[in-house]
Amino acid sequence: MSSPQFPRNVTKFDLYPNFSGTFQSLLGGLVELAYYESILDLTVRVSATFADSGSGGKSLIEDLVAGNKCDIKMSDEKGNKIDFTNTRSLRLKQSRNMIQDTSKSSYVLDLYCKDFITNQIDSALVLKRYSGRISDTVESIMKRDYIKSSFPLVIDETANSLEVIGNRRKPFSVISELATKSASENAPGYLFYQTYDGYNFRSIDRLFSQDPKRKLIFNNTSDMPSGYDAKILEYSFDIGVDLDKKIESGSIGKSKLISFDFYENVYEGELDNENEFDADSQFSDKFSGGKEPLKFPTDLGLDKTKTYTRLKDIGINPAGGNAANQLEKSKEVDFDINSIVRQSTARYNNLFNIKLSITIDGDLGLRAGDMLYCDFPELNEDQVKISRRKSGLYMIVDIATLINPEGIFTRLNLVRDSEGRKPSR
Repeated sequence: MSSPQFPRNVTKFDLYPNFSGTFQSLLGGLVELAYYESILDLTVRVSATFADSGSGGKSLIEDLVAGNKCDIKMSDEKGNKIDFTNTRSLRLKQSRNMIQDTSKSSYVLDLYCKDFITNQIDSALVLKRYSGRISDTVESIMKRDYIKSSFPLVIDETANSLEVIGNRRKPFSVISELATKSASENAPGYLFYQTYDGYNFRSIDRLFSQDPKRKLIFNNTSDMPSGYDAKILEYSFDIGVDLDKKIESGSIGKSKLISFDFYENVYEGELDNENEFDADSQFSDKFSGGKEPLKFPTDLGLDKTKTYTRLKDIGINPAGGNAANQLEKSKEVDFDINSIVRQSTARYNNLFNIKLSITIDGDLGLRAGDMLYCDFPELNEDQVKISRRKSGLYMIVDIATLINPEGIFTRLNLVRDSEGRKPSR
């Protein structure tokens, strides 16, 4: 395999195409590589495009098997490095888009983390019962009992506890569900995802309270203003909010919760002002991207938009290590639906109120879940000023770094829950 030019920012791409322990470097045929992370994904991903001349008598793709190990190293112009070797080696998910003739072939290899495969096999299905803080349960599943990942695990301690029964579910499915039932000391709403640095079970509030990793600016000159780390090469905003989805999700205005208590055989929350939750009450300058929540016309009657109905979790899964203890706790609520369900639903939906996509020079030091401070111009008749509405703090939802012979670029999808430019930290 040879090519007159390949991406110089990729320094290793070794694939183990058989089970003998030997590897073959694919660098000579590499055309393009894309590296992905997302707060909505449970594994990091790599997609690489190759041109294969079939030197040596046959094309390498003939020996590829899904699950093959792959060692990858890459770097950017700033000195940041990504090293997927040894215990971090990725695995081949699939080969696709193969085009082949008598002299050459091209194809794409998709790779992901081995832990994602482990998560799906029968021996890793969660069988145990867990008690105590949700964050402790997550740590047990990931590090001691099932996945036993070699990647680090960052966990924001939860303020609430929960009785958890595995019921032969996949570990990542159990943890993802627990994220929706978790609350920090401030508010509900957790995310579970993987980055190059490891796994994250993080509170949305804690993520927003991070200092920004980079301060970026978009301007129409080649100069870099003082105080910024990089320039935004291009961007697009999606500021429009789908009102129907906001109303349906209960993430604006006040919502009610009507619950039924099987033990007492009564409904709760039927009175007009009983068990109301105001989504705007979740806004906090410390734990939000902007200075103020989104505003909607007052004449639409959006102050009350949603009613939830739930069964109270009493006596369903009581805590306790034996029957006597469980019987004693059978009248207690295991999962507090009144302070979790509506609050977490609103937090997840409001996280995506304002969406922004940007492209910058390649930066492998950024991670999904990091905070960025972005400044954009606002035109008026006299001068160019910083936009107070568009500029400010954003969270990285998705990050994709593209490496090809032309260079290295990073594309980011960013979000925030509120408007207004807070002072940079």
